[in-house]
Amino acid sequence: MPSGLLRKFTYWVPALIYMGAIFYLSSSRAPEFFDCINYRFFFIKFLHLVEYGVLGALYYYALRKTSSYSHAGALWVAVVLAGAFGLSDEWHQSFIAGRIAMPLDVVTDILGAYFGGKIGGYFKIFRSAEVSA
Repeated sequence: MPSGLLRKFTYWVPALIYMGAIFYLSSSRAPEFFDCINYRFFFIKFLHLVEYGVLGALYYYALRKTSSYSHAGALWVAVVLAGAFGLSDEWHQSFIAGRIAMPLDVVTDILGAYFGGKIGGYFKIFRSAEVSA
């Protein structure tokens, strides 16, 4: 693998590892302590916002480092990628005993990715594009 391509790939590694963690967590039944929480619905939605906020920030970071996208372009591509992954995650959960797929979760994932990418854009490390191959 050419060194430029390998360097670009390394910027995507955190997002890929994080996606693996999401997939792993989605592969099991939800922990029972969630059943004991008052306002469970809102707590789960908050977790989706945070979870996909991190993913959106990681996508944004990788896009800014490996492409010539502007801030806005990288943000929207990150949101689309996270939304597609959120949709596939909900589909995956529909096959897991004790889990259900909820379209509202995908909407929450997209919002989280947007805010995560937007917040990530405020950090200098996320802004400098490094696109030389």
